[in-house]
Amino acid sequence: ADYLTLGIITGIAVLIILFYLMREKNIKKQLMWFMVLLINTVSLVYSSGRAPLFVLIFTSILMSLLSFNIKRFSIKKSALLSLILILPLTILPFLVFPKLTRVSWNRLKSITLEMETSEIGLTPIQERLGLFSMALKGFYFYPLSGLGVGGYSTFAHGIDRADYPHNILLETASEIGFLGVISLTLLIGFCFFRLFYLKKN
Repeated sequence: ADYLTLGIITGIAVLIILFYLMREKNIKKQLMWFMVLLINTVSLVYSSGRAPLFVLIFTSILMSLLSFNIKRFSIKKSALLSLILILPLTILPFLVFPKLTRVSWNRLKSITLEMETSEIGLTPIQERLGLFSMALKGFYFYPLSGLGVGGYSTFAHGIDRADYPHNILLETASEIGFLGVISLTLLIGFCFFRLFYLKKN
């Protein structure tokens, strides 16, 4: 649908490919999986989505931390190898294909710099904080019913600009209300509960 969706799907593909790469014993098939991993990592960087790239790196770090055994003071080799692979592979496209990744690099740099297109001279972080503030106001005024699905944009701007707060918890709270944010929190909590259960077993 858009560059963010492309980034998210590619990031998930990278994690799935890593799984098969770690399981494979045949050198030729390992090489094939590595090439597919390389293509998908370059695609992820090329998609210019900042969040999917950060989430992939964060997930790799989280995988390594969750595989760490405090008693034995050891870490799963596959999780550590994933982290060792992901970090260089996300940096490599910027070095090898500078023209191809120029947009992505500029978007990464613009996180702290003033937006060139912004009429009011806000950095993306300042702009996000303003969006967060409007989502909290929407939740404050309509805590039970919410603004309705897609209602945030009209509440924040007076017109439907298809805008959103860039934070799933705040978006759910403002648009679906208290029950929506509780349900989403329970869903995320259940996922982490299952994750720790699987780690334990």
